[in-house]
Amino acid sequence: MLSNYTRKIGFGALVLLFAAGSAFATTYKVDTQYSAFEVQNDIRPVKGTFDHFEGQIVYEPAQVEDSSIEFRAKAKSFKVENDNIVMGAALFFNLDKHPEIRFKSSKVEAWGNRLMVTGSFSMLGITRVVRVPVQVLGRGTDPKTGLPIAGFAADMQVKLSDLGVDTWTNATGILGDTLNIRLKMVGVENDTQALTKLKSPERL
Repeated sequence: MLSNYTRKIGFGALVLLFAAGSAFATTYKVDTQYSAFEVQNDIRPVKGTFDHFEGQIVYEPAQVEDSSIEFRAKAKSFKVENDNIVMGAALFFNLDKHPEIRFKSSKVEAWGNRLMVTGSFSMLGITRVVRVPVQVLGRGTDPKTGLPIAGFAADMQVKLSDLGVDTWTNATGILGDTLNIRLKMVGVENDTQALTKLKSPERL
């Protein structure tokens, strides 16, 4: 359930994000301590996570077209929680040839109260252009560090057949054709930017 998922990634940290931000582009580095990259399939109750991923988000609330999102995950860090057969990293991701999963945005648009992000998603050596709705969970300042932080969440679906995976005959087992990817990112502004702003009283 969603409540279990949010508790796993330290959702308590996100309650700090509701202070209004100023209207200029801010670059956030993804803090993996409070972020999560999960994968599920539709047919079997299989859920996996990536223990090692990183990313950067540039967010401009007044002109969202100046925003961007980029992340990558190391395929060998993939772990399956409840199935020791399906989607083992070595078999499924062919680590020697495809060590990373990557996404890089090419366009960001306002989409109601969310963002619609278009970009290139690369997995198993194949790159596809995808459109992903992204929710801005909030922005604010971490009271412990004084650093600006922000939260973002996205859900997307990937068809394995589009990536050259025969899900009915491959050694990875019967997965079905759709993988559901859930990405929740808490970003921390880099130290140089944060220190500059904290020393400038006119930019609160």
